[in-house]
Amino acid sequence: MNTVPSGTSLDVTLGTLITSENAHVGDAWTGSVRNASLVNGRNVIPSGSTVAGTVSGVTPARKGDLAMLDLALSTVTVGEGTPLTFTTSEAVAVRQ
Repeated sequence: MNTVPSGTSLDVTLGTLITSENAHVGDAWTGSVRNASLVNGRNVIPSGSTVAGTVSGVTPARKGDLAMLDLALSTVTVGEGTPLTFTTSEAVAVRQ
């Protein structure tokens, strides 16, 4: 079993078009991992792995402030394998 430590970054390319103008909390999103995630030198999430989750927060742009989307990660599918389910207490901040 592989454990991905809290705070591990995933470089994800979104496959779902979402913006702070059209997203709502609970909307589903998908994407793929751009760069492999290494833990102790071991590739635990390879590049190209499919990821999915939901929008957990939306802050539209306002004068002087940046827009922000909070994306909660729920699954990562590595290769042709079974999806790995993640339980996270932190959202992923995406700045536009």
